Amino acid sequence: TEQLNGRTVKTKDDGKICVHDTLMGDLQKTFESGHKRGIRRVEVWDGPRPEGPQIITCSYDGTLKVFNFDGKMLRDLAKPAEGMKGRDKIGHIGAVMCMAIAKDEPYSTTDVASGGEATSVRIWSLKTGKQIAACHGHETPIVGVTFCVGRANMKLVASIDEGGEIRFWKRDDGELMRIITPPGAAVEKYY
Repeated sequence: TEQLNGRTVKTKDDGKICVHDTLMGDLQKTFESGHKRGIRRVEVWDGPRPEGPQIITCSYDGTLKVFNFDGKMLRDLAKPAEGMKGRDKIGHIGAVMCMAIAKDEPYSTTDVASGGEATSVRIWSLKTGKQIAACHGHETPIVGVTFCVGRANMKLVASIDEGGEIRFWKRDDGELMRIITPPGAAVEKYY
């Protein structure tokens, strides 16, 4: 569930997205997401018109999708085609478990970060839908991602996996900047 300007966006088990009036509770719109499996998360980017606002979903089917509030799909951040090879192929393999949006930026530089069961973190452009970076190195599924700022105002994406390891990636190219290991594990690593 995500709220924006008096509207609440919810997802249903059947893959539909519902937009409700928050105050009255009235259903304003229901539309198909096109996801082949259940929706894991929903986020709203509250940008100005004509680009915004937009609804972003991630799913157990390995994809992220971007919609406007009228239900029109704007972009499909899809998983790779079957049989593709190479570590940096576009998209997730397996469920996308988490995502975050850099909400305090102009549309042209707003990014989406996602992580999933295949242990990769992906960084996408909201405007173009193109993958900016594929970040590899976690050993267990990713359970959380967020945007943050590091030293010298460096824009970063932070990710945490099921084992508690936190990694920081440069937002513009996915370069690994730092690893924080969970208590009882090896000492922190710096890059």
